[in-house]
Amino acid sequence: MRARVPNRVVAAVHIEDADRAAFEAAGTDEDQAARVAAILVWCDLIGRQTHGTWRLAILCKRVELGLVSCPCRPKIESGAPGVLSMDGDNGFGLMVSELAMNHAIDAARQVGIGVVGVRNSNFFGAGAFYGNQAATAGMIGIATSNSVPQVAAIGGRRQVLGTNPFAFGAPRRNGRHWTWRRPDSPALPLAG
Repeated sequence: MRARVPNRVVAAVHIEDADRAAFEAAGTDEDQAARVAAILVWCDLIGRQTHGTWRLAILCKRVELGLVSCPCRPKIESGAPGVLSMDGDNGFGLMVSELAMNHAIDAARQVGIGVVGVRNSNFFGAGAFYGNQAATAGMIGIATSNSVPQVAAIGGRRQVLGTNPFAFGAPRRNGRHWTWRRPDSPALPLAG
């Protein structure tokens, strides 16, 4: 008979510290390790474990294989007032997307709208994080990403469509912002 292991509650800050240490041990620079660890734990806390610490081993392996630039130096390449383009320098998509939303928020404060297109990045993560980021700044936010083909078209037999996540966030007076995220595929479960 198996011994029953009791459930234990671990403070989020300890999980974030452990995630950050694992990223650094895999070769991730301190800045990306801290930012990505915080986003993973945020996903855990809102119930999106598939985009949280559960991904830690996968993301660390990508660093070890040289598939993610560490350190990376994302930069704004060009733009017009309110519309910008960012080169993610092949960094973690979670961190690059967070920076892109920060630029979009800053642009929106200046001219009323902020749009940032990102290229040369990696796994985007849970889009709800970026929608919530805008909502926390008192703005409506939309975040989307493309992905590799993972789903067959209706009636098809081979993968030709990506899941192309789409997320939306809006502020609420009580501070519990409204976020919504879904993949662009009926074959995958919708997430709120």
